[in-house]
Amino acid sequence: MHNKWIAHSRVEDSSVIRLFCFHYAGGSAVYFSKWKEYLNPTIDVCAVQLPMREHRINESMPGSIQEIAHLFVRDTTELFDKPFILFGHSMGAIIAYEVARKLEKLYGKKAQKLIVSGCAAPSCPDHISSKKDVMKMSVEELCLLLRDYGQISAQLMENQDFLDYYIPIIRNDFHLCQQYSLGEVHSVDSPIIALTGDNDPFIKEKEDINEWMNFTNKGFESLSFPGQHFFIDDNAEKILKIISSETIKEHRKKGLDELIHKREIISVD
Repeated sequence: MHNKWIAHSRVEDSSVIRLFCFHYAGGSAVYFSKWKEYLNPTIDVCAVQLPMREHRINESMPGSIQEIAHLFVRDTTELFDKPFILFGHSMGAIIAYEVARKLEKLYGKKAQKLIVSGCAAPSCPDHISSKKDVMKMSVEELCLLLRDYGQISAQLMENQDFLDYYIPIIRNDFHLCQQYSLGEVHSVDSPIIALTGDNDPFIKEKEDINEWMNFTNKGFESLSFPGQHFFIDDNAEKILKIISSETIKEHRKKGLDELIHKREIISVD
């Protein structure tokens, strides 16, 4: 399978469900590259790659998160021929939500689960939206903001080659977040699971996470993990088990109990 939106992924003919992973602002698909090592081949792992990074380094960023969702759905329609789960962390959670909306509206396709991580509901103000316009920030100001997020080391801040590559990416990604406008609330016909770190400095109130319940016509569940904004780094095993358990539920719904008993969905050392 070759698609410019998908990288560091695994797609098997024998799979029964696809997991689409949307990375955080300033991240890339490689962030999810190890997930496929821990998930059984019955689960495809499709890490989504946005423009301006890796093999898409020469592509310009679309003008809005909604446009990203539109282009992604337009260019990957053939990948939604199986049941699927959408997972997004931070900015990726908003993109995943917009993708879920677009898939329902255009094709009537509904995610088995929408898993949003480290992100307040779209109706709540986030940390970056309250900051100075990132397009007007100096490199030094952006580096301080990244330090607050725990996203960049002091060593990298002193590496000019890295900054020349990375600053345009993070500036554009943060700009998308600042410019994002929800408009009218649109609930999706998929259950939502919201994940958060119990010490995430950018989730001001627990209610900002629970507000996601207003964005689904199905079930809602909120789960808290130890950690800050990038809590998923230290809780990957637990999160993958949650994803696997949701996959098992889907198998059972489709009468695939025999497959579940024969094959272990996840094996983490």
